[in-house]
Amino acid sequence: MVPNGFFRNFFPAHRGSGGGAVDFMVRNQNGLTWTFRMSNIRTGPDRYKLVVSDGWLQFVRDRKLKGGDCLTIYKEGGND
Repeated sequence: MVPNGFFRNFFPAHRGSGGGAVDFMVRNQNGLTWTFRMSNIRTGPDRYKLVVSDGWLQFVRDRKLKGGDCLTIYKEGGND
């Protein structure tokens, strides 16, 4: 499980109201890449949740991840 606050730090434009999606790429130390989609979905009145979808399950399978595994993710480059 990835805390919502983590993605809000990386995608500050998605802090507000729901709607919209952002595609982002993750690259491992060997240069392999995966593309994910993050969506801001409504979970109730004035409540939203960031959800990572498209590509995530393939990433989990490719990396043979299981419950309890930890990932280190950081943003590369500038603030845009």
